[in-house]
Amino acid sequence: MLTKSSKVNRPKQSLDLGCYQVGERQFGCLDLTNKGGWSKFISDKLENVAKKSEADIFLEPAKKKQDLPDSSLARKQFWQSWANQGTQTILVVSNWLDSTVKAQYQREALEANIALQFMQPMSKVEEYRIANIILGLLLKAQWQPVGLEVLQDEYAAEIVIGFDAGTNRKMYYGSSAFAILANGQSLGWELPEAQPGEKLSRLAVWRTVSNIITRFQAIENRLPKRILLLRDGIVQVDEFDDTVSKLAQEKIAVDLLGVRKSGAGRMAILPYQSETFTDASPGTAILSSDGNTFRIITSEAKAGGSARPLQVVRDCGTAPLEILARQVDRLCMLNPASAYAYSRLPYVIHCADRMAKVVQRIGSVNFLQGVDRQKIFFV
Repeated sequence: MLTKSSKVNRPKQSLDLGCYQVGERQFGCLDLTNKGGWSKFISDKLENVAKKSEADIFLEPAKKKQDLPDSSLARKQFWQSWANQGTQTILVVSNWLDSTVKAQYQREALEANIALQFMQPMSKVEEYRIANIILGLLLKAQWQPVGLEVLQDEYAAEIVIGFDAGTNRKMYYGSSAFAILANGQSLGWELPEAQPGEKLSRLAVWRTVSNIITRFQAIENRLPKRILLLRDGIVQVDEFDDTVSKLAQEKIAVDLLGVRKSGAGRMAILPYQSETFTDASPGTAILSSDGNTFRIITSEAKAGGSARPLQVVRDCGTAPLEILARQVDRLCMLNPASAYAYSRLPYVIHCADRMAKVVQRIGSVNFLQGVDRQKIFFV
């Protein structure tokens, strides 16, 4: 992974070396504890990150609990007035909040295109918590803490899109999707489409892909040469048939992979002249001889057990399995919301899954209509 100035192996290092790309420069704070506003641990670290990233930021004076109205209509105006001042990302300092209350604040703020980062007060330095809070705040403010070196291969994708079929057992949020460029830069998300049943709308899939291609065109002033589509195990392969056909008509190469979290079996390594198996390291992959599947370790083993590999199935495309496995491995390393941990799932599927869960918790998709598609409010 890359920061502004060097290569790193954990997103936390971007907080000391400077972020790969900067975003919003203005940050708000809502202190529901009324005990001092901005946490000094957070404000000091945030200002240091900005300095290392060569960006000037403004940390607004904190608003207090009494500034937040009791009535829903008054709160709607409260958030909108704050947004009108140019603030789109806010740190909320609070003691434990009921999940229903937190979801209500998130929904109300998002209607004004504001993303909230929650934290509980700290009485002492907790490096792990501080780093994760800062990374979450920066991502919500459209910063990119770390990027990827572009994989130099003709079969490497210029756009990667992950699809997740989130469900609350009554409705399926079928077209929840998140996309990035080859260098890890976010191309944003697409609106989940709530529908009964377990099927994605083929039109919704194409609308998602075409909208993301339009964002690529705005950056590169051309169509992409190759796209990698990743679907989780619930999303069915036939739901992509129309999209694959339309991409072929535009002469855009596409690889479609199904990513399964279970059923792959465990993997271990027997070192030369040893009788003891050792855990396979992240990035270890076994490619099938038929060129259609591979298993890959994307996370570290936990105490008392071995890491669970992903089973990845090629649905269509011509890229060599080795190149596909390398891309999946890189996408699991790219987990900028976590200071230290890699994601077991590829970043784009992980984000699509997180988005679907947040929308389910909030209980509506209508409020997202006016939210900036580049705003990663769900990390």
